[in-house]
Amino acid sequence: GRPSCGVTNNQCGGQGIDFPCATTTTTTTTTTTTTSTTSTTTTTASTTTTSRVASIGEACNNGAVCDSSSWCSSDGMCYEACYNTANTCGNSVPRVSRFHCDYANSGGRPSCGVTNNQCAGQGGDSPCRRIGEACNNYAGCDNSSWCSSDGMCYEICYNTATTCGNAVPRVNTYHCNYAVSGGRPSCGAGALEKPVTTMPVATTHLGALQMASAMKSATTQPVPAAMQYQE
Repeated sequence: GRPSCGVTNNQCGGQGIDFPCATTTTTTTTTTTTTSTTSTTTTTASTTTTSRVASIGEACNNGAVCDSSSWCSSDGMCYEACYNTANTCGNSVPRVSRFHCDYANSGGRPSCGVTNNQCAGQGGDSPCRRIGEACNNYAGCDNSSWCSSDGMCYEICYNTATTCGNAVPRVNTYHCNYAVSGGRPSCGAGALEKPVTTMPVATTHLGALQMASAMKSATTQPVPAAMQYQE
């Protein structure tokens, strides 16, 4: 079966490596002020803690924290965070395979931008990732970007007066470098009309024209573990 974080095989020395565990680092800064009759001294100390990041269905009661798609339940396991769909509030979405949201029987998995105004206090709408933020099968990018195969949101590049969208180079990794491509295009300037849905996962960093031909609804992934979701 497919290995997960924590699976080891001591018989495989020199013949492979164990599945890696994702980690997150938290830095806590404490400031202490001491006052005497003659002076005041302020001391600042920082403590860095590294925790393993657990995925949906993995334990979170052993020093691990759940990833941004899930939350740590009272039973010490990571459950997928369920969001509002068009006809079901997030807290009412049932479970399938114990840890996952059963969107198949709840109106379908919500995508970035799906809202339900009837669900105030009963769940949250699915979040949208922005340019330069992480995305995957649970979290789609907003309308200005698309989710690449490296799991990051890249700005959608459009045609300018001198450069086709697919040929616009990148700047700061995720943004379109319009400064060397004829300037940022505006509505009506001959660029492809901006799409109203998120862009799909792709294997290369394509421009808007080529990506638009493969457009499909994106799926979402959450974050707020503090919110109360149904177990």
